[in-house]
Amino acid sequence: DPNIAALHPAPERDPLDRYRAYWAREMNEDLDLFVWPDHEFVRRSVRAGALPLWRPHIFGGVPEAAAGSPTIFSPLSWPAFVLPLVAGRTVVLFLHLLLAGVGFYVFAVDRRRSRAAAALGAAVYMLNPIFAIYLNKESDFVPVFALAPLALVAIRRLFDSPAPWRPAAALAALTALELLSGNVQFGLYALAMQAVAALLGRGRDGQRAAAWGWIAAATVVGVVAASIQLLPVAEVAALAARTPD
Repeated sequence: DPNIAALHPAPERDPLDRYRAYWAREMNEDLDLFVWPDHEFVRRSVRAGALPLWRPHIFGGVPEAAAGSPTIFSPLSWPAFVLPLVAGRTVVLFLHLLLAGVGFYVFAVDRRRSRAAAALGAAVYMLNPIFAIYLNKESDFVPVFALAPLALVAIRRLFDSPAPWRPAAALAALTALELLSGNVQFGLYALAMQAVAALLGRGRDGQRAAAWGWIAAATVVGVVAASIQLLPVAEVAALAARTPD
């Protein structure tokens, strides 16, 4: 009866419900259909003594090196491939969170902040909401930006170090690890942030030019070292087509 319905209107729907449903669906789909199967394939291959370079179970086969999630070339991920699936991923993610905290602490101390302030900043950075979201969703955002504070320290020290090859070597290694530790897009975000930090570096004109040269050289070395994953990604990306949902 429309008259009775008018007296008892349906409760208003929370406008945030559809966003909650979207994020729940997206997180479950990524984890269940992509992340966990990818990691399990790599783990089983390693335990069987095989290099997981080719995954034959998708279409006619795909290069596993082009999948950003397992990060098979990053030494920071290797413990996950010898432990049980869930335990291995948990250990690796915990180690990355710890690295994020330590890295931010070093970054803050390098910026001449007090140890108490550095410790507080490290705790906030390590436990920030974006990290928490990506731990539940894809987990490859956290490793990249766990390394970023240390890369910023290396860039800053190149502007005043008497032995610039040391921070340059550290920057090259960190750049390679950033590109090998997650989806390439996150590594590119980190490189963009590092480019801004380099442009804002302080020093005399000649000193700044020398620092920029070291930074450019270290970045090139890091990219070349990461090309073992970047080249398959570029090849597959050229053949792939992603349509909007």
